[in-house]
Amino acid sequence: MASAPMRRATATCGDVPSCCISTESPVRPSVMVSDIDPTFINGAAVVHNEENKQSYLINSRGDILSGGWRSIERSYDGVSVVETAEPLKSTKGLIDDSGRVILEPCMINIDSFYEGYATFSRGYGDYGYLDTSGNIAISGRWDFVVSFKCGYAEVNKG
Repeated sequence: MASAPMRRATATCGDVPSCCISTESPVRPSVMVSDIDPTFINGAAVVHNEENKQSYLINSRGDILSGGWRSIERSYDGVSVVETAEPLKSTKGLIDDSGRVILEPCMINIDSFYEGYATFSRGYGDYGYLDTSGNIAISGRWDFVVSFKCGYAEVNKG
């Protein structure tokens, strides 16, 4: 899968402390943001509101595609790892580039995707791999896992 070209720009836009601009026109996020990562991947970027400590996925027009997350970790595989905003009971799940939830937050941890797979954890001895559809590709039966590289990944039991 070929990576989408990245566009990066920053600007001060009126009453919004930061905003995104694209090569076509300025983008005004529809949420007040105090921190912004204006890297668009597949037409979406992450913005973070320091006031309410939540992250949002926006499109190039600034419309919110998904929001209210503690964090959003972007991926080139068309899938982002999201973390719930609950302080003591945080879990991770997956959304796609349109903001649609692929995997409801239910994992203790999900790492970045490499070669189409992300490591996940539901607890000790329950590490495995998810595919970009949010399905468990390799069951969580390992005590230790490492991301795939060149088609191989290190796993350990015990």
